[in-house]
Amino acid sequence: MPEASGAPEEMDEWILACRTLEAAGVRYVIVGGFGAELHFLHEAGAITTQDMDLLLPLDARQVELALTALCAAGFLLSAGGEPVIPDEVIAQGIVRQRATVRATRGLEAIDVMTQAQELDFEALWAGHQPFVVRGVSVRVAPLHAILRAKHAVGRTKDRLFLEQFREVIAEALEREQKRGRTWRPDA
Repeated sequence: MPEASGAPEEMDEWILACRTLEAAGVRYVIVGGFGAELHFLHEAGAITTQDMDLLLPLDARQVELALTALCAAGFLLSAGGEPVIPDEVIAQGIVRQRATVRATRGLEAIDVMTQAQELDFEALWAGHQPFVVRGVSVRVAPLHAILRAKHAVGRTKDRLFLEQFREVIAEALEREQKRGRTWRPDA
C-alpha cells in the first residue's frame, strides 16, 4: 500500500473524514483532484484542489452511515444551501435525487456524492487502491477512472488540470499500465 507523505496541513480534515468513514464501516472511494494527487504525489508535489470528492454507493444505509459519522466528527452538512440533519428519510431522498451533500469543517470541504459522471461506484470499489496518508488508510479510485471522469466532464478547470500535469499523468499511467490498467482520453 503506497504511503503518501507530505500532504499539506489543510488536508488534515479530509484525512479525519476518511478515518471517520473507515471506523463507521462506510464504503467510499476518493475521486477528483485529491484522488489524482494521491496517485502521483511524489512526482507532482501538492496539487491545489478546492475540496475532496467522495463517491458512495447508491445505498441509503451507506449514505446515512456516512453522514451520521461525519456529523459526529464535527462536520457541518448542507445540500442546496440548506442544512442537512442525517436520518433514514434524508438518506433515502439523497439517494433518490442522487444529490451531493457538502460536509465542511473549518475551511475544508468535502463533496459526498452518490453519482459522478463516467464513474460507477461498484467498479471503482472493486478496483480501488488503498493509500496511507498520515497513518490513515484511504480508498482511492483508480487513476485512469479519475482521469476519464475529468476528461468527460470537460470543465475548464479539468482541462487545465489534465494539461498542467500531462507529464506526471503520463508517468503515473505508465505505472498503471504495468499493473494492467489503461486509460486513453479518446477511449
